Amino acid sequence: MDESGKMGIYLLADNHKLYVGQTTELRNRLKQHDKGKTFWEKAFAVVLNNEFCTRDHLDCLERMTIEQAQLAQRLELENGTEGNRQNHLHDSIRSDCENIFDEIDTLLAVLNQDFFEKASEQKNHISLEITHPVERMVPEENQIERSSESNEEIFYCRNVKQGIEARGKYRKDGFLLLRSSTLRLDHTPFMEEKTRLPAWKKKMLEAGMLKEQGGVLVLMDDCFIKGRPSASSDWILGKPSNGWIEWKNAEGKTLDELYRKNK
Repeated sequence: MDESGKMGIYLLADNHKLYVGQTTELRNRLKQHDKGKTFWEKAFAVVLNNEFCTRDHLDCLERMTIEQAQLAQRLELENGTEGNRQNHLHDSIRSDCENIFDEIDTLLAVLNQDFFEKASEQKNHISLEITHPVERMVPEENQIERSSESNEEIFYCRNVKQGIEARGKYRKDGFLLLRSSTLRLDHTPFMEEKTRLPAWKKKMLEAGMLKEQGGVLVLMDDCFIKGRPSASSDWILGKPSNGWIEWKNAEGKTLDELYRKNK
């Protein structure tokens, strides 16, 4: 592909080891690793578009990816370095890279590549908790407490053309989706083939937690989706998404603006 000659980061992996690297010439760098590193069985390349094609973006994204892999401790990290440390990085660049990494994590997760999920917490990328007594796919002791918290800011995930409007409350470990939210009825072919989202929606339809109405799905009770904000927005929109951008408050401010750029 033409993009393989551009700037970006890449991940080389097998079932036990992971290597994270950066380059300004992906194609040539991968060819070098094909000869020099024999352990890897699969490669994932992330090409930066023109807006983010700076050395600071590249260094920051590489370091962020290495740090998340170290925290997860799922695979033995082959890197002999922790990446370039940047003590005076501009907040806007760090925020850009957090958004990019969130998309990387989401796309890898739907491909069942859980490089950044802690081994001690190994579950599906999205854990769904239903606050209805009929069925709970992932029970949790403090679930009822979440449902009763009513004074928090409401966020919205929308696709006006498709009639989708979900309402929810942000948690550090996920999103509490509120009753009467509407979700996409179908999914993109990629999501159908690579994720369990369609199966979960089917299960909730059978349990009476979702109801098909007017070409969308209506949520009949509150439910909690554990994981990054993208986990819930993927489920709502039926496609890979960036939840930090898709979820907005009543004033139109994104989660990214409220929780990451202002931190």
